Amino acid sequence: MQTKMMNVTGMTYGGCVSKMTEAQTVVPAFGHVDVSLPHKATIDFDKKLTLIEYQQSAVKGASYGV
Repeated sequence: MQTKMMNVTGMTYGGCVSKMTEAQTVVPAFGHVDVSLPHKATIDFDKKLTLIEYQQSAVKGASYGV
């Protein structure tokens, strides 16, 4: 597993943390996801099974910016 930290824009309250965490966990190659306000996400992922672009896509799909 590899760890990636991302700055995420648009998160303003606790519901955003839940939404972001859920968005990241739909990708099977992602492991532990830690999201905190106002704009940080730390994601463990299997580099052999996914690309960082998938993480960014999941963030954007949840209506946040990377």
